[in-house]
Amino acid sequence: MIRWLMVAGMMLSWLFGATANTYYVKELKAYLTAKPFDLKGAFYPYDFDGDGHIAYNEWVYESMITGRTYRLLGTMPTPNNNFGFVPVEVHLGNREPQGYFVFIDFPKDQERIFSWAYLSIKSGKVYKLMGATPQHRFDYLPLNNMTFTIEDTKAFIVYTSEGEFVDIMGAYDTPGFSWFVDIRDSFGYVADGLEGIQILDLSDPTNPTLYAHISTPNALKVVSGGQGRELVMDEQAGLVVVDTSAMQKVSNFPISGASVVDIAYDATRNNVVVATDAKGVYIFHMAGSTFTPIDHIENVCGAAVKVAVQGDRLYVADSAKGLLKYGLNAVGAASFLGALDAPNIKDFIVGPQRIYIAYENSAHIDMFNGFNGQKESLENGEAVGKLVLAPDKKRLYVLNKVAAIMVYTLYGGVPQKEKEIYLPYPATDMKISSQGDKGYVTCGGDGLKVLKLK
Repeated sequence: MIRWLMVAGMMLSWLFGATANTYYVKELKAYLTAKPFDLKGAFYPYDFDGDGHIAYNEWVYESMITGRTYRLLGTMPTPNNNFGFVPVEVHLGNREPQGYFVFIDFPKDQERIFSWAYLSIKSGKVYKLMGATPQHRFDYLPLNNMTFTIEDTKAFIVYTSEGEFVDIMGAYDTPGFSWFVDIRDSFGYVADGLEGIQILDLSDPTNPTLYAHISTPNALKVVSGGQGRELVMDEQAGLVVVDTSAMQKVSNFPISGASVVDIAYDATRNNVVVATDAKGVYIFHMAGSTFTPIDHIENVCGAAVKVAVQGDRLYVADSAKGLLKYGLNAVGAASFLGALDAPNIKDFIVGPQRIYIAYENSAHIDMFNGFNGQKESLENGEAVGKLVLAPDKKRLYVLNKVAAIMVYTLYGGVPQKEKEIYLPYPATDMKISSQGDKGYVTCGGDGLKVLKLK
C-alpha cells in the first residue's frame, strides 16, 4: 500500500501542476457546471513491466463506448493519435478505475484535442487537461472547489462550496427544479417544477426561509395576477390561480389539446394572456375564479414561445415568424400591427429605446430601433438563456446558458459590457428589486440565490 501511495504522489507532482489565468478558470467552471458530460473512458494503473512500479506510460485506458482497452503513450503521439494509444489485451478483472476521462469540448480551448477533463475517483477532484510537454507528458490544471457525481454513464461537475461567489448574499435550496420566480412585497414565489410553488420569506435577503408550499403537478412559471393572486403556468394543469392571502390554490384552467408555454398579465384590463404550443394565444378576462374568453390568436406559422403586455400593446414571439405586435382595445381584443423578422426567436424585451431579441441556442442578440427602425447586433460570447431589463432601464442582464450572467450598461439603449456575475449553476430566471440593488435568481436544481447587484 505504501508503495502505491508513493507512486501516486510522484504522478501528481508532474501531471497536475498546470496554471491558467483567472478569467479562463472562471469561464471554464461556469461551462462545466452547465450540463452533464458523457464518460468516455476509465483509466487504470497497470504494471506492464512487472517491476512493482507504475511508470508514466503504464496506464490502461478502457473505452466506455466500445469496451476496448489501450495503453497510454504506448507509442509516440501523432496528430491522429494524440495520446499515443496502442490497443492491448489486458485482464482488469474487478479492479476499480483510478479515474474517468470526459470530453468537454470547451469553446475557449484553442486546441480541442486537449479539451478533456480527468475525474479522480480516489480524491474526488476534477482536473482539466491543458496540453502536453515536449516529452509527451500531460499537464493538468486542478480545479479547486469542484467535485463530481456519476449517474449512469454521465458526470455532473459541481462545487464543493459556494464561498468563492462574492455576489451571492443569500440562498435557499428548494426541493425541486426552480424554473422561475416572482417577487411581491417581501415574498418570493418560486415555480419549483414537480414540487409546485415554494413561497419564500425574503424579508432577510441574507437568509431566505420557507413560508408556505402550494402543490401543483409541474409548475414552470409564476407571475403576479393582481388582486392578491399569482398566476401559475403548469405543464399538466394549465393555468393555475393561487390566492396569496390564503396561500392556497383556488382554481385551474386547462387548455384542451395543448400545453401552456407562457402567460402574461394585463393589469389595465384584468386579463390574462395564455400562449400555447399548438393552439396559439388566448386572452381571458378574470373575475374571481371565472375566465371569460376575450380573443384567440391562432397559430399562423410556428408556435408561440413568449408573450408580454405593455400598455395597449401585446407582443408575441413566434418561433417561425418572429416578434408579432398587436394592439389591444378597451376589453383586450387584439388587432395585428406588425412583425419583426426574427425566426428561431427565444426571448425578447421591449425597452424604451430598443427591442432586444435573443435566439434559440445562439450567442447573438439583435437590437431593433422600433418596429420600423434600424437593426443592430450584439455578440454576447455565450449562448443566451434569458434577457432581463433592470427597473430603471439602465442595465441589461443576460442570463447565459452557462453559469454566468452578463451585465451590460445601456447608453441610449446600446449595451456596453460592464461585468460578469458567476454562479454555481446556470440561472433560469431573474427578478430585480425596485431599487436595483438585489437580484433574485432561480438556478434550477440549486434553488434560489439572492445577488448583491450594487
